Amino acid sequence: MAYKPPHARAHRVYKPGKRHMELMPSLSRSSGLDKDGDALRDRAVQEEYRAFIEGKVNEHWKRHPHGASGRDVDATKHRQEEQENILILFRKLREGLLATDRKDAFAVEVYETSLHLSILFRSDKQTTSILSHLLPHLYLARPEVPEFTHGALSTTLLSLFHHLLLGYPSQTRFHEHLHSLPRTFLPRDGAAYRWLAHLTHCLRTSNYAKLQELTDRGAFERFFEASTEASGGRGAPVRTGDHSDKPEGARQRAGPYNLALEAMYTLVEGVRAKARATVWLIMRSAYRELHCLPPPVNSSKTGAEEPSPTSEWLARSLALHSLGSTAADVNEMMQMVDEWLAQKCDQGEVKRKEGAEGRWIVCKVAVKV
Repeated sequence: MAYKPPHARAHRVYKPGKRHMELMPSLSRSSGLDKDGDALRDRAVQEEYRAFIEGKVNEHWKRHPHGASGRDVDATKHRQEEQENILILFRKLREGLLATDRKDAFAVEVYETSLHLSILFRSDKQTTSILSHLLPHLYLARPEVPEFTHGALSTTLLSLFHHLLLGYPSQTRFHEHLHSLPRTFLPRDGAAYRWLAHLTHCLRTSNYAKLQELTDRGAFERFFEASTEASGGRGAPVRTGDHSDKPEGARQRAGPYNLALEAMYTLVEGVRAKARATVWLIMRSAYRELHCLPPPVNSSKTGAEEPSPTSEWLARSLALHSLGSTAADVNEMMQMVDEWLAQKCDQGEVKRKEGAEGRWIVCKVAVKV
């Protein structure tokens, strides 16, 4: 039987039943108010509380299988409230781990899952707070277990992209964080480091011709697969999300479900969106018109439909292809570009050229519609 402090053995949170976990007091907010507020100092209670949170997360995915999608304001508000509550539960648990100086596999799993969910739920403050405790301290706490260091690769990449996204277009935060980490976490002669170096150079130089290629899922997925295999032996008690209840986009992506990889998709999409805005500004300053008509069918040797060279260029340069899909066919690509230009038309940044189908006039100064 797990040890219980004498004054807390009769506390309701120690009694069997899930409903009592709802009453778990926070260590940081119960001091002086709740004499039994230190229940989360007990290791057995910490593990029971982790299983309780897991149930909450799985229920959330069942109710909101499409993540951030949807236009119902009330449903979106309810979803966000649920996500905030889940992050609060994890924060309570981390307080207990910090108070007991717990640095085993269980603690690493709790911090990693907290990190992944904070990214998926787009809580930048939580992400920054979690990273300050997780990297590099928890991974270096047990140097005799090599997979702890090897398993830090996915967390390292997530942390670097988090700082790259928050600081964009400046990369100062990114480089400061990179230099603060042990080189064993991201070897300078490794493929992951070379990919990051190429991507950050692309962003600095506005080399939008390489944007799609360097932010495609195939460019980084293998690093998360290798990290998962390396850390798989840690014996983490539970992993958030199973094959039936996955967050947005997980079902459309190949391979086994990986929460860290889903978090990386979210960050990469965020970097893409910011880079896309920069690329679009460059395009607006450089071009007066965009011609998005496909070439005549009879001009093709095969007779098959071909995309407009301009549409193909726009789709690649603006990285419009979704991370969760394979290469789009001609119709999908044309539709993506049309939707993008229609959105910019609504914002007054382009307008359709009268009497010329597929031609758009670029407005140097946005025109109010």
